[in-house]
Amino acid sequence: MSLIHNRCEFSDRQVVRIQETPDVVPDGQTPHTVSMCAYDELVDVSKPGDRVEITGIFRSTPVRVNPRQRSLKSLYKTFVDILHIKRTNAKRLGVDLSTRDASEQAAGPGAQAVGVGGEEDDEDVDVQSGFGGDATHSVLHEVKEQQTLSIAKAGIITTLNARASILTAANPTGLRYNVNLPITKNIDLPPTLISRFDLVYLVLDKIDEANDRRLACHLVSLYLEDKPDTSGKDILPIETLTAYISYARNRISPVLTKEAGDALAARYIELRKVGEDPRSAEGRITATTRQLESMIRLSEAHARMRFADEVVVDDVEEAAPLIRKAAKSSATDPRTGLVDLDLINTGQLYHQRKLAGDLRRELLQLLDEMGSGFGRATSPSGPSSTAPTKAVRYVDFAKTLND
Repeated sequence: MSLIHNRCEFSDRQVVRIQETPDVVPDGQTPHTVSMCAYDELVDVSKPGDRVEITGIFRSTPVRVNPRQRSLKSLYKTFVDILHIKRTNAKRLGVDLSTRDASEQAAGPGAQAVGVGGEEDDEDVDVQSGFGGDATHSVLHEVKEQQTLSIAKAGIITTLNARASILTAANPTGLRYNVNLPITKNIDLPPTLISRFDLVYLVLDKIDEANDRRLACHLVSLYLEDKPDTSGKDILPIETLTAYISYARNRISPVLTKEAGDALAARYIELRKVGEDPRSAEGRITATTRQLESMIRLSEAHARMRFADEVVVDDVEEAAPLIRKAAKSSATDPRTGLVDLDLINTGQLYHQRKLAGDLRRELLQLLDEMGSGFGRATSPSGPSSTAPTKAVRYVDFAKTLND
């Protein structure tokens, strides 16, 4: 028997497997799967991860190892011939049937969380921001530290690359920055997330007559002239600047030289020495390995700006002041005026941790002294004594602790 192609009619056929949705599977059980066959226009109608309702014909075919084997008492393979496919996109996109204000969800807390959104015209699904909930911070931790994004949407579990530079602007929680409070109290971000940024600067609205006059003149010139005053400086067109940055990031890969490595180590040691305190065995933390890695990345970025193939000492000398000024701007203790990176890394200053440790030690010592005094007073009466126990009021205890 031979096949004559020019006298045959061909049709598309696709074998797919569908699985129960997680919301209907009992706990501890494996979801059931069914094999299905789609033909002609039903091929590639749905994609992996879609929620669908299938109308079809249940069929079975015998499984024969030997073509001459009889169908009696043989195994049968079951499948479904698909007649119609209905996509239930509303469930897949997670529609909320509540009456919650949409603006609150888009601009409220957790609005930067990763979710799945769709376009109405072509129904393409992509990862977007603004559809998330309270798990935003945990997602951003992975993106900042590992440069990957793990998603689990519509039954699809995968990891996406997130190798990108992140520029973030944050407003203070009280609508105005309080200089008497640390940065972790002014910005609604956890310290573990703030510490993952290479550079953190504070842009405060301070009263300065010279800066205010320069800003006012610039804004007024936008309405008086076709082109704003640039003080005689040449402004690079945005198209040229974009092409310059794109070429530097994609084509230039500088290599760290030995001299630059020695300079990085020296600058890192200098940053660490700033926190040394001769009066205490434990000094303030003014630099960690994250600052060293940030300095390396900034040095490489400066070399890319020069279209250089090697990172030299001059690049390190340009990157080190940026790290130093950023630490002074965001990690300064408002009480002492000294740099303490524990403020960003843990949200607690060095002297606060020291005071908490001293308070705990004094409290335990005071409890031991007061407890031993009570024990000597009641021991002569014996364990079965019915003598009244002396109670200590909290006010007296706090006064004794303060003294």
